[in-house]
Amino acid sequence: MKSFLNFDPKRILNELDFSEITKTLSIICKTNIAALSIKHDNELFFMSAKGLKVKKISYSESLCKYSIENKKLLIIENLGKDKKNLYNLYLRKKFKIVFYASFPLILKNGIVIGNILVMHRKTKILNKNQITILKNYAKIVTNIIDLFQKNIELETINYNYIKESRVNSISMLSSGISHEINTPLAIISGKIAIVDEKIKEFVSKEINSKIEKDFDTIKTGIERIRKIIISLRKFSEISDDEPYTENKLIDIFKAIFFLLEKKLQNNKIKIILNIDQDFKLKCRLINLSHVFFNLIINSYESLLNSLNEDKWIKIESNVNDDDLVIKFIDNGIGLRKVDIDKIMEPFFSTKNICNIPKGLGLSIAKGIIMAQKGNLYYDNTANFTTFIVFFPLKK
Repeated sequence: MKSFLNFDPKRILNELDFSEITKTLSIICKTNIAALSIKHDNELFFMSAKGLKVKKISYSESLCKYSIENKKLLIIENLGKDKKNLYNLYLRKKFKIVFYASFPLILKNGIVIGNILVMHRKTKILNKNQITILKNYAKIVTNIIDLFQKNIELETINYNYIKESRVNSISMLSSGISHEINTPLAIISGKIAIVDEKIKEFVSKEINSKIEKDFDTIKTGIERIRKIIISLRKFSEISDDEPYTENKLIDIFKAIFFLLEKKLQNNKIKIILNIDQDFKLKCRLINLSHVFFNLIINSYESLLNSLNEDKWIKIESNVNDDDLVIKFIDNGIGLRKVDIDKIMEPFFSTKNICNIPKGLGLSIAKGIIMAQKGNLYYDNTANFTTFIVFFPLKK
């Protein structure tokens, strides 16, 4: 049998409603129960169920699997007389079912995702019209799910196009800014060096020492601009083909906080870095920096809306022989309970501009981490908002 849908079936369960179909089917077939089932891993989820309170059961213990795996109509008029005693016993004890009929939900690509079913607590026979309606309703449901899947694919294409366009625009903009700033900056640096030498020739030592301090301040400013240009260049790139290189973990965070230093200082946000000073991680540096930057920006924006006087972002690393754990913690406003289960879903954002999510988005960030054999998740047991990045270190 072909594999099931490659996207999370919970989206079907959460976003589609077939309750009118199951209600009508129950009336037409004159049964106590009518429902749709969606298979995921070794579980069978019931949706839009009429007369059935159970949300899911084990796939291996269900009669549904026979119509799903055989891709055909299954009718058992009296479970008490059926030869498959194990399933009879389970259904009769759990749901007190006597009659069972189901038809598989087969998408246009041939994938079977579940079935449409009716059940009754007494012996029953479906007539030809009722069987035809059961099959037709199955086709209606699969057509809707096919359209739903196509819509998801279009959303993904559209989102990727927007993301790629934004990244390309930022890259071009950053490259242009870097070039425009770098050239005059090099001229300024050269001219300052010449002026510095001439001042030493013609000005007394006492005056020269005062001027030297001013020149040192100017040189420090120039060096800071140079570092910002280098950081902009790095952050304007993102590639699936980026090679793995060995980098000090502390240096990755220093580069990020160098860019955010003024922003954090202006909003009185403290940074607490408990990072192993010598640990080196083999990673795709630019892609990983984008993820870390995104997590820190999320904390920063949460703290902007916080009423806490003492605002902080804490980053901790824990390294042992088996794995690396990095915790991103802040004492901002936190996440709403209703959002916690959705934050890793594609297209979900708590901060939208014109319905386009800002930043990488946690689903993309998670994808980047997983592509590097790690994981990203939210710790809902922590006292403060905590995201954890995990990398296994064993080869």
